[in-house]
Amino acid sequence: MTAPDQAAAPIASETPPHPAATPAMGLVGVIDIGSNSIRLVVFEDGVRSPDYFFNEKVICGLGRGLSETGRLNADGRAAARAALRRYVSLSRRIGVSELIVFATAALREAEDGPEYRDALSRELDISIRVVTGPEEAKLAAEGVLFGWPAAEGVVADLGGASLELAEVAVGAVGATVSVPAGHLLFGEGDGPLSQRAMRALSAAAAPFAPKASRLILVGGAWRALAKAGMSRAGYPFHVLQGFEMTPKEAHGLCDWALSEPPAAIKKAAEVSNSRIPSMVGGARALKRLMAELTPGSVDISAFGVREGMIYERMAASMRAEEPLIAAATAMEARHARCPGFGAELFTWMRPLLNGFNADRMRLAEAVCLLHDVNWRAHPDFRVTACFGTVSRGNLAGVGHRGRLFLGAALMHRYKGDLQAAEAASVALMDADARREAEIVGRAARLGAMVSGSAIGTLGDCPLRVGDGRLTLSFAPAVADLAGERVKRRLGALAGALRLEPVFIA
Repeated sequence: MTAPDQAAAPIASETPPHPAATPAMGLVGVIDIGSNSIRLVVFEDGVRSPDYFFNEKVICGLGRGLSETGRLNADGRAAARAALRRYVSLSRRIGVSELIVFATAALREAEDGPEYRDALSRELDISIRVVTGPEEAKLAAEGVLFGWPAAEGVVADLGGASLELAEVAVGAVGATVSVPAGHLLFGEGDGPLSQRAMRALSAAAAPFAPKASRLILVGGAWRALAKAGMSRAGYPFHVLQGFEMTPKEAHGLCDWALSEPPAAIKKAAEVSNSRIPSMVGGARALKRLMAELTPGSVDISAFGVREGMIYERMAASMRAEEPLIAAATAMEARHARCPGFGAELFTWMRPLLNGFNADRMRLAEAVCLLHDVNWRAHPDFRVTACFGTVSRGNLAGVGHRGRLFLGAALMHRYKGDLQAAEAASVALMDADARREAEIVGRAARLGAMVSGSAIGTLGDCPLRVGDGRLTLSFAPAVADLAGERVKRRLGALAGALRLEPVFIA
């Protein structure tokens, strides 16, 4: 073992966190020892759409030079060991009940990988799982399904030392493959190692071409590239999960990354200098991959192998839950004034939604669950707070169009104006989506005002649609809830529906 790896005092016996500092929720930690970076993510445990309690990454370059030497990078070994000591210590202090530590291609392929893994395991008192190539491909695809259960196409996960491909369809993972074709190799330009990696990529991709109607990209290099693409195109909605590009747009982005100086790439992507080489290598890999697969669209997934580890340990019943509704229900339970009112609100407004398709009905239900989670924000900023929560929050099972629908609906739930970038994002929606979002938002505003969000009230104040009219009536027991402000909000909702308001009190 080289000097930088010499054992230090073990950290397994550190003082546990004070009981008052331990979160009430269960926590599971995942440490990903990659060929280029090491990351710790701490997830909320036991739910379908867990929150991210902690997330930190360090670029170590453990696999740099692996193809030439067959060994782990010496500087990378030292940096990775320091990062792991920090992450294991943090996990124990935070109160993580289960810590999953796994390694990918660098430890898998390096001749000194087993010795390094064993030394770390002893020093830190942890178990390190070295995943095989096919396992890594499957986990990356399961990470995509974690955030997008309806995903169909080919998942491509680009790491520092390897590329994994997997077919996803009907909520399941199909064929998989892993090849030594990571961005550390493609970053070397047209040298022999890069050429060999290109050949390996092409051979691996060919069998997946018939299934590649959609190419779903996983990995930090491609996420950074997509972030630069948003900036260059002036795309106002800066959310990576679900960002879509046409193949032409993706090709143009790759050509830009391969021709621009590092300073221009850094400015556009807002990344560190250490990330730029991986973006250049990622651009080379993506150009060849698109040439082999000829996909109809190119999508970005913010979820990958780490989320796949969480998905892998979920019970089948939890996997089957609708992730957006599960997340919205959890947010309501934690943050709304009257948890449980959202379901009642959705039932109450259903007569207005007869023309909605199944996906819009799902989004309307989510709006009802989320309508009150930002009630603590100052009224002048509540619209922006709501838009940020639902459009940029950690929500699975929803793409950009769905997030914008949620944000636009909650814009009408409260009174106020969006910021310029938010308004520009809403402008991306088509007219039908904007109109239906307005209906849902104004209905939520009316329902919350009528009842004060008190559970058990809206059933006595039914809405009816018929003969060109929108009728709101009050049972005798709740007649006192009627008023001029309620009448005005009924009028606003009826206007969105293009109906005549009728108020019966």
